[in-house]
Amino acid sequence: MQVLSQANRRRIRGVVFCLCAALMLLGPMATQVFDHHSKWLRPWQMFRDTGLQLLAVEFRVRQDGQERVIDRYQVLGYERATAPKWVRRVVKIRKLSRALCEALGPGTDLRIYAEWATLDGWQPRFAGEQNLCRHSRRKGR
Repeated sequence: MQVLSQANRRRIRGVVFCLCAALMLLGPMATQVFDHHSKWLRPWQMFRDTGLQLLAVEFRVRQDGQERVIDRYQVLGYERATAPKWVRRVVKIRKLSRALCEALGPGTDLRIYAEWATLDGWQPRFAGEQNLCRHSRRKGR
């Protein structure tokens, strides 16, 4: 049995590395250029699902039939950079709307307008259908 020399092992590792690198770099070309689909060669995709379920939110106060956009950071007394996550990310809409209603005072008509990011583009989620302050008084809702 013959043992490979140090130089031969380096060459073999170099060849294997180059083959793997070529497969990673040129593999997506099979789908992109030659329209060849294979379970072994994965097509190239950039950011397919990264931005899904993002929520673009706007809070508005309705007064005398007019609506004006409010800045949730200013109303709650936070700086944008130092605000808590529940204010910045708008994940807990009920908690945020309760806090805004308390800060704006009784009798406020607060509406939310929001759109979801989907694979088909931005889809409406909320369109200011109801007064959030009326529905946020009870803690369990």
